Amino acid sequence: MTRDIILKRYERGMKPAQIAASDGLPLDFVKEIIATSDVRPIKRCKQRKSVLVTDDEIARRLQDGETRYAIEQDFDLTPGTLASRANRILRDLADGPLKPTKPGRKLKHSDEEVKGWVDEGKTLADIRKLLNTTYKATEKRLAGIGIQMEREGTR
Repeated sequence: MTRDIILKRYERGMKPAQIAASDGLPLDFVKEIIATSDVRPIKRCKQRKSVLVTDDEIARRLQDGETRYAIEQDFDLTPGTLASRANRILRDLADGPLKPTKPGRKLKHSDEEVKGWVDEGKTLADIRKLLNTTYKATEKRLAGIGIQMEREGTR
């Protein structure tokens, strides 16, 4: 196995362990050849094109009567790429106005239920446990319905 072939494979994206295993070479030998060269792997684009299209954009265009296929063509996406996102958005739009939750998620406890807990005198820690979430998310949820609470033990 020549040095040039090892470096070419590394540059094309193979990991040192893969190169060593495929050719029966010691891993240390392959790593040493790579370390003494200035060859770097070709950078691969990690960001998918479908991420560039926001849910708001899809919702707006679907409400305007465009088809999912037309949206995919406009963004140069493979047909079917937005299928699950478009179905979820259409389902959410049919259920009514979008709530400030992660896309596709439904609130387990209503705002009235959370207000009732505050009226009962439950602490922020109690409400956090009932919502099964973090303090930060609980504080945001309470702020969204107009309730301000302090964490216990803070100054």
